[in-house]
Amino acid sequence: MKKILTIKEEYEDKIEVSKSQFYSFLIPLNSEEEVPLLIKEKRMQFVKARHVCYAYIFNSNYKYSDDGEPSGTAGKPLYELLNKNNLTNCILIVVRIFGGVLLGAGRLLRTYVESGLNSIKKANKFEIYYEFLIKLEIKLENINVIKGYLVKYKYEIKNVIYDEISTIEFYSSNDVIKELNNNFYGMILQSEIKKVERLREYKDE
Repeated sequence: MKKILTIKEEYEDKIEVSKSQFYSFLIPLNSEEEVPLLIKEKRMQFVKARHVCYAYIFNSNYKYSDDGEPSGTAGKPLYELLNKNNLTNCILIVVRIFGGVLLGAGRLLRTYVESGLNSIKKANKFEIYYEFLIKLEIKLENINVIKGYLVKYKYEIKNVIYDEISTIEFYSSNDVIKELNNNFYGMILQSEIKKVERLREYKDE
């Protein structure tokens, strides 16, 4: 099954080819609305840049731009890099400062790929996966009984609030509310469950 990956922080790299400088940036995205702001930021940072090319994938949406480079030499190859590396919710930007020497379409494409790939190789990647976050309301005198059960069976506990009516939140790969109600009949006063997105560190294979 294909793993879906993302990043938590920004990575960058620089290469020089025939006097042209290529600066690449791999940046996490929280929304698509961030994209024009990031492009504007790079244009302001590199005022001499002729081209600020990019590609992003956010959830099931994507977009790329050659920003004046020959069609198909920058934006689409950057998108294909993200897609090939199973990356989502991030943007790959390559800024080119022209050095006066034309590279030709083939060499230009290879240079954009090399530049973008360098930032991807530097990145600490995280796998996106989904679990249930379950919240239980329990009388104070019973909270440690259920907490002990969750610890014993290695459920990850997110939060515990001790009160007359206590609450405990934990993660589970399955809906275990019915099982808990059967095991602790009458102890669980109320329960809530929702599916949440989680991240775990991913090591390149």
